[in-house]
Amino acid sequence: MVAIFPVIDPSEVQMSPAKVIQRFENLKHRDGVVSAVRDRVFQKARESWIGSVFALLYSTLTRQKYWIQEVEEKQEPPDLMIYSYRNPTDLGEIGVVREQILLEVCEYPKNVKCGLVDHLLNKLANKRYHPETWLVCYIRRPGEAMKLIDVIEGLRELKICVKEIWLLFTVEGEVGGQHRTARVYSRGMSQKETPIVVDGNYLELMSVPQAEFLKAKRGLDKTVLITKGNLTIVPLPKRHAK
Repeated sequence: MVAIFPVIDPSEVQMSPAKVIQRFENLKHRDGVVSAVRDRVFQKARESWIGSVFALLYSTLTRQKYWIQEVEEKQEPPDLMIYSYRNPTDLGEIGVVREQILLEVCEYPKNVKCGLVDHLLNKLANKRYHPETWLVCYIRRPGEAMKLIDVIEGLRELKICVKEIWLLFTVEGEVGGQHRTARVYSRGMSQKETPIVVDGNYLELMSVPQAEFLKAKRGLDKTVLITKGNLTIVPLPKRHAK
């Protein structure tokens, strides 16, 4: 007997970063690395990969586990919701507390001619973001030197419509998942307080035990019930018909 597993839309559940990264690796194997990292049709899958790598690195700072929920393309920003769960504190909270990061994602590839600060401002221009949104920009410019202090200084005096801006890098000369994320803007913080740099190997972090899928619902007693998803097929992004 052949087992039949349900096929679900990623926006219906929360996926572990490892599951999202695995899906993108499958995409690269199916359609080729060049298509996966460049084709517009796979932009959503790339954004989810970037958000997942960021979440894994950020987890080493917060000591929390995160799950990724993709937002449908037709909806308003952000691109992703990143959730973590904790027990209630003594501040009157009831049930499991779900904390969230509203994450907008962009890339800075080699073919972009303007500087990074201008590129970030272009990304944010004329967009309606929730004031608590974070922006993560994946730097895809191998061999190009970049000083974080220059980016921080360039953003410091500007009116920014998101709460925080982080950069994500592949560590030069390293292979096998070694990445770095750095905060270059945080609303209300001084230039001295803003910088946070986190290094980590996302392949190693993927091995930390974590439920692959979660689905949360509100219980009758105002608690949040967290259920582990069954083994489920999350479809790879498809090409548009030619």
